[in-house]
Amino acid sequence: MSEGFFIVTGGSKGIGQAIARELVNRGRDVVCLSRSGVGPVGQHMACDMTDEAAVRATIARIAEQGPIAGLVNNAGVHINGAAESLSVEDFNRTMALNATAVMVTARETFPFCARMAGLSSTLDHFSTESAHPIISPIAPPRRRSPL
Repeated sequence: MSEGFFIVTGGSKGIGQAIARELVNRGRDVVCLSRSGVGPVGQHMACDMTDEAAVRATIARIAEQGPIAGLVNNAGVHINGAAESLSVEDFNRTMALNATAVMVTARETFPFCARMAGLSSTLDHFSTESAHPIISPIAPPRRRSPL
């Protein structure tokens, strides 16, 4: 039996695609979520990560296919430009994907991961400058030392 699916948001390109590829190389079953729903690594599903109902439904569909072993919250947006020209609309769009969607996806995924008890793991947040993502068992929050 498979360990379960690892969900990678923003897995169709860039860092998300690289993380998905590494998970596949390690023998994991990967489901990548992206706006397009297409990509070169693992299974892919289209999902607007800023749409709470769509995230809930997509996570539930994945859980119907099998257990969920972990989540990589990678989807995000960066708007180039000077701070003094940042519009409220751009700020809200950025926060919707980079903050709110992370919370919603984690919240919707956690109950399914928790059912796997000893097999579950989650990918901790890490900086794009970090060379090695940290995969750790789901456990109570822990304090991390500054890098």
